[in-house]
Amino acid sequence: DQATAAEYPNLIAKSSASASIKSKLFEALLDNRNDWDCIWMPHLQGWSRAHQTLVEALAQTPKLSYNIRDRDFCFVTLADNLAEHKKSQSKNLKSTLRRVENGIAKKTSIELKRCTESDELEKYFDTLLTLHHKRWQLLGEEGAFVRMPVFKAFYQSFIATSLAKGWLRFYLLECAGVARAIQIGFVYNNVFHVIQEGFDTDFNKGVGNILRRRVIEKCIEENVTEYDFLEGYTEHKRRWGAKYRAGKDLFIWNNNKKNFLFSFKTLWPGGRFLKRANN
Repeated sequence: DQATAAEYPNLIAKSSASASIKSKLFEALLDNRNDWDCIWMPHLQGWSRAHQTLVEALAQTPKLSYNIRDRDFCFVTLADNLAEHKKSQSKNLKSTLRRVENGIAKKTSIELKRCTESDELEKYFDTLLTLHHKRWQLLGEEGAFVRMPVFKAFYQSFIATSLAKGWLRFYLLECAGVARAIQIGFVYNNVFHVIQEGFDTDFNKGVGNILRRRVIEKCIEENVTEYDFLEGYTEHKRRWGAKYRAGKDLFIWNNNKKNFLFSFKTLWPGGRFLKRANN
């Protein structure tokens, strides 16, 4: 699902039937191999059974071939309480956060707000679009919501459902009533999944980190066990105590004449391939 930048894709099925369903799926794809060429499944969870059952099912369908590679992900294990959490943070991070927050507090008030009502969704989403795009403009690029209209449309429609289900975590950091940083994510199975964020590049440097700290503290208060950064394992994430884990990219093809090259050379879908596929 390239258009909505989905991560952790999988077939939705009962755990007890998952392996059998995937085997039947690949059998059906093999029976209809003249109707398709390749399947591209990036960003799978490598630490769960998500990719394992797919690979096991493929192994039972020898006329289908595949390549698999690692993809970087990371997460933070959250402490049971705030006192333990603060002990786990590095001195450097705590010092930096304290300096930034004190610098802001000397000039203005700081308030964390969370979207809890459906009539607030439009305001929060518009703020996310503005601050996220502003951040990327500073780098000479366009934000994800501008580059991928389907991505924007999907989240614009899904946030109402996720709010009603109790999954949505839409946080805003206001300074003297002005939005300076924003973060959206979803809590599911007691894990906070960070989706997108933005901050005011004209305001104090580090304001986005103040928001992240407060969101993590709210997660701990809710007894959430994990703060999932999703894809990427950057220095910024490591500073927050993030641990690495390997996801998987899976590329499947059937052994027809069009695909003979894949059996001799390891190739992965690139931008041009994906653009053509989406069109």
